[in-house]
Amino acid sequence: MCTGMTSFNRPDGWISVKDNLPDTVRDVIIYTKWGGVCCGWYNPELQVWLDLYGTTIRPVTHWRELPDPPRMEENKE
Repeated sequence: MCTGMTSFNRPDGWISVKDNLPDTVRDVIIYTKWGGVCCGWYNPELQVWLDLYGTTIRPVTHWRELPDPPRMEENKE
């Protein structure tokens, strides 16, 4: 489960993999050297990034938390 945004004092929210890696196994947004953006997660045991289908993603340069989900308005009928 993803929780609030963690920007580590970066206004755009992107975190360099050189600075920090996710501290728990959770879905995040991943940015690659080639400009690709996808959702995936970091496996600390294997030290690899994986997409939601389990495919290895390389080379990852940055990552960021998923945004909070939209708030659902109650139906007032």
